[in-house]
Amino acid sequence: MLSVSILHLPCFTDSLFMRIRTKLFTALLISTTLVLVTILGLLQWRFDSTFKDYIYRREQQRHQVILQSLQSLYKQYGNWETLRRDPAPIFQILENPLVYRDLRPPGPPESHEHRGPPGRRLKLHVLDLRMIPVVGKKLSDPTLIPIDVDQNTVGWLAIPSRRNLFEANDLSFRESQRQSLLWATLAGILISLIVATGLAKQFVRPIQKLAAGARRLAKGDYATRLRPKGKDELAQLGHDFNLLARTLEDNEQTRRRWIADTSHELRTPLAIVKGEIEAMQDGVRPLEPGNLNSLHQEVTQLERLVNDLYQLTNTDIGALRYQMSDVDLCQELQETTNRYLSLLSERKLELILDIPPQEVTVTADSARLQQLIGNLLTNETKYVEEGGKVKLSLEVDAQYVILTLEDSGPGVPEESLPHLFDHLYRVEGSRNRKTGGSGLGLAICQRIVKAHEGDIEALQSELGGLLIRIRLPRKQP
Repeated sequence: MLSVSILHLPCFTDSLFMRIRTKLFTALLISTTLVLVTILGLLQWRFDSTFKDYIYRREQQRHQVILQSLQSLYKQYGNWETLRRDPAPIFQILENPLVYRDLRPPGPPESHEHRGPPGRRLKLHVLDLRMIPVVGKKLSDPTLIPIDVDQNTVGWLAIPSRRNLFEANDLSFRESQRQSLLWATLAGILISLIVATGLAKQFVRPIQKLAAGARRLAKGDYATRLRPKGKDELAQLGHDFNLLARTLEDNEQTRRRWIADTSHELRTPLAIVKGEIEAMQDGVRPLEPGNLNSLHQEVTQLERLVNDLYQLTNTDIGALRYQMSDVDLCQELQETTNRYLSLLSERKLELILDIPPQEVTVTADSARLQQLIGNLLTNETKYVEEGGKVKLSLEVDAQYVILTLEDSGPGVPEESLPHLFDHLYRVEGSRNRKTGGSGLGLAICQRIVKAHEGDIEALQSELGGLLIRIRLPRKQP
């Protein structure tokens, strides 16, 4: 199933990239188009509004000329009835080039050759004081401008509403502006199309590199690394990918080293047991209690190694259950060291116990703390030379309790200190297999300390040997 999934991964990611690119392209294009259309609508609305205001102000200026002429005409005739019967003087006023305008829409030149009477052409209406038309007819929604003579209103000049004030040139100009805005919008959409295509490709390119790296990781190439650029989320994702690849590479190397070391550790006692049994089968060595005891020691060593491997594996996968409670660390140290006094005495080791008399409380699993201290003291009985010293001390600060175990030697080379907590690691010299150690005790100790949210480190001891320092969080009052 895994191979099938890996084989289909490129096709799946290619289609995924296509969808992402298409979605990005579509989103950018739609958003840009909406912005441009909105701007076009606002500009068109604003242009129409201001243009109508301009036309109205222009008409107001023209009407001032008409009003002054109509006022003079009224003074001359004294009434509107004569002008109603003979509107020629009014038409003469309206034929003035300063006020003439053509309200018809733009068209061929020949359509403007035969003009009608000026009054019909201008659509201007003169009303008397009773709103009865003198020239023209009554409008439904006119704009009325008073005709004043000697500060008295004698009639009205009725003009069409603003929407009917556009001349042929005005309409042509407005239409050209609309076309210009439309072409500008189309050009903006085309530019956004090009920009959206480039941005979509630019955005998808890091994802493509990330997917290609993921495919290489799926094939087991854990040395794969990306080169993220920038400081955005995709660049951070690239750094996280590199961290993942580096972790997988380290885990793979650790796994291979773990398998190789475990095979080596199991091969040696098995080879000895097999050799001893074959020697007895061939009659080279007699089947007697002494030889059987030798076999028993090797099997015991093999059993101890398997048990240590089992415990370490359980700590790695979290199978060890921790029952946390308030524990007096001083009491745990006292009780555990009492059980190892006889072993220390057999090796003629002097134990120096330096712990405070008052209670020091930590939140921990009592059984695992005893296992931790027991593993450390067991190492001392295996590696410290006879007649040496072992010092166990406990200090307390504001946040941590510090447990220190040091011995008189032999010491550990400086370059080996960082590796003491690795699986199956041993220091060449006196601290080796001949003393009976499996190389897993300190690794198990490290797992227990980490499970208690503490840290453990190995240093050189002033006594001449190894110093193990453990810090555990102190229970706050």
